[in-house]
Amino acid sequence: MNFWNNPENDSLKAIIIVVVLVLAGFFTYKYLHLNSLDNSGKVINTVQAPVVKETPPSVPASTTLTPSQITGTTAVFTGKISATDQSNAATPSFMYGTTPSYGQTVKGTVSPDGLMVTATATGLTCHTTYYYRTVATNPNGRTFGAAQKFTTLACAALRK
Repeated sequence: MNFWNNPENDSLKAIIIVVVLVLAGFFTYKYLHLNSLDNSGKVINTVQAPVVKETPPSVPASTTLTPSQITGTTAVFTGKISATDQSNAATPSFMYGTTPSYGQTVKGTVSPDGLMVTATATGLTCHTTYYYRTVATNPNGRTFGAAQKFTTLACAALRK
């Protein structure tokens, strides 16, 4: 009978599986005592072994900042996004629209220092209130910054 099919090795198999998962970086752990039982249920051996606790995935953080360079038809959106590590870097965007349901999206650009995110919304309607928020997306999820609102400037009078 090989190692994996032998019931006498169950405690050791559990420890091996836990150690492999911990070494692979999937889990953090604490310790627990594992008991080996004989066929009657009597404890014949106690082993201290790690207990797995799943590490939560790293979702990005998202913060919406005040817009700038507002005209009658454009505005520059600003925000911050972050993830806890580079392997989960976030993709930035902004949702915006004339209602809190938004309806439009524009892709954000990350500053060279990686601290700020900006995007320019064009084709806005003059003297209209808009809502917008930052969106950060990575493989583990999506987060939204708090909603902000602003009003575009009045359009200049048409010249004849």
